[in-house]
Formats: sequence, C-alpha cells, structure tokens
Amino acid sequence: MTRLSDETQLGAKGNSPSGGLPTDEPMFILRASDPLSGMLVRFWANANEKRLQQSNPRRLLEVRELAALMDQWRQRNSRAG
Repeated sequence: MTRLSDETQLGAKGNSPSGGLPTDEPMFILRASDPLSGMLVRFWANANEKRLQQSNPRRLLEVRELAALMDQWRQRNSRAG
C-alpha cells in the first residue's frame, strides 16, 4: 500500500478530521465503508483534472489512488449479509 502525502490524507495533522482547516468551514467526510465513496472521490478528481494537472499533478494521482484504496478496503471489509 502506498503512503499518501499529508496533503491528500484526511486528518494528517494529529488525526483531526479538520486537518488544521478553519473551524467555521463546512466540510463533508467520506469513509471507505460508504458504498459511493470511491466513485465520489473519482468524480471529484475527474471534475478537477484540468486544474490539478496544471497545478498539482501528484495530488491528482494520489486522489485517484485514494479512491481505489477506498474500494479495496470496502471489498476486504464488507460483511456478507
């Protein structure tokens, strides 16, 4: 498993979901257990692809990897009904 950059990891600073963000900034957290998480993260990457390719191509790759890791985690940890 590849280690994602601190910028890409959620809660990189002290495992806080806010990660040093302003406390009054609204945010939404997706967990790998959510069946839509990987798809939604890929959607975000695709929607921001042009901007990130120019400004931070490494982050684009890491976000796509994160989506795959979320899918893999959910598959490994899913409970058969």
